Amino acid sequence: MINHHLIAYNKNALNYLLTNNKFNIVHLSAQSNDDKVLGQLVTTKSILNKLVFWLSNIIGKGSLLVAVARRS
Repeated sequence: MINHHLIAYNKNALNYLLTNNKFNIVHLSAQSNDDKVLGQLVTTKSILNKLVFWLSNIIGKGSLLVAVARRS
């Protein structure tokens, strides 16, 4: 069995998978790790953790891929 949590998809790959499996995409975006609404729940952030989040935001590599889709 494949642990799908460990597979990293990009927006194009997820868009392809959803549309080719009869889903209509309502919303698809990459968010930063520390997004106030969709970000990871981290109650205490170390300095290193904050630095990594900040750097990933600067280079545009938000690692949280968010998709809202409905079955057509």
